[in-house]
Amino acid sequence: MTAAQHGNRTSPRRVVLAGGTGYLGSHIAHELARRGHWCRLICRDPAVARQRAIPANEVVQAQVTDPATLAGVCEGADAVISSVGITRQRDGLAYRDVDYRANRNLLDAARNAGLRSFVYVSVLDGDRLRFLRGCDAKEQFVDDLARSPISGCVVRPTGFYSDMTAFLTMARRGRVWLFGDGQARINPIHGSDLAEVCVDALNRPGDVIAVGGPDVLTYNEIAALAFAALDSQPVVTHLPDIIRRAAPWVLRRTTPQTIYGPVEFLLTVLGRDMVAPRHGNCHLADHYHALAGTALQGG
Repeated sequence: MTAAQHGNRTSPRRVVLAGGTGYLGSHIAHELARRGHWCRLICRDPAVARQRAIPANEVVQAQVTDPATLAGVCEGADAVISSVGITRQRDGLAYRDVDYRANRNLLDAARNAGLRSFVYVSVLDGDRLRFLRGCDAKEQFVDDLARSPISGCVVRPTGFYSDMTAFLTMARRGRVWLFGDGQARINPIHGSDLAEVCVDALNRPGDVIAVGGPDVLTYNEIAALAFAALDSQPVVTHLPDIIRRAAPWVLRRTTPQTIYGPVEFLLTVLGRDMVAPRHGNCHLADHYHALAGTALQGG
């Protein structure tokens, strides 16, 4: 059954949300509030949650990489949703510190509190991409979750709309750069649509949910949508694919993980199809037009 076909809605739950100040996590917080779930938001800086108007019944200051700060954080709840993971490396933390260890700290806290379920957001085909440091750290946690007495559900999205803004940024500069023939396909998903799936996952213990957005697009088509949103003539340059394939090998040997890790992941997924069952109603063309309109009004 696909995410789109699964229409069940959970009864009200008491949910601990980790990663709630990030792109996806903030959408999950709004979706929990919309459905009437009680939410305890974990964040290292409560001022950020207030500034971004992220809804929560409680905000607990804690550092997920420090298990001592998580003592009692799951008491009185019955489920955890975690979108914790490195998107842009900072603070000297490695993938294993965050994508694996921080989530393992949360799992230990949940188990100690006797929680029933844990929803974890990984990445599509992460189990096949373990040669990438970030994916391997995520999959180590997926392995631990599967062995845990807590019922886990793993959500595997294709990619976020927030990642797709890079193409709009390139288009604004007048040229989009692609690798190879640009025919690799992806159906990225908007945070609000993915949040629906994550909250539905509370009612799908033991499941693995692969999910993408409603539009399956080649990177050539994504570039065209970006230029169309700006009402400008498409200018696309296709670089030899050997550059994409060789760059990670070079970067691994010449740069620290904080640099090569995100670039290696990006270059890898740009060269393969990342297509999953379709879900949601937010279309990338509309997203680009909204961003382009905001930029024009702001200018």
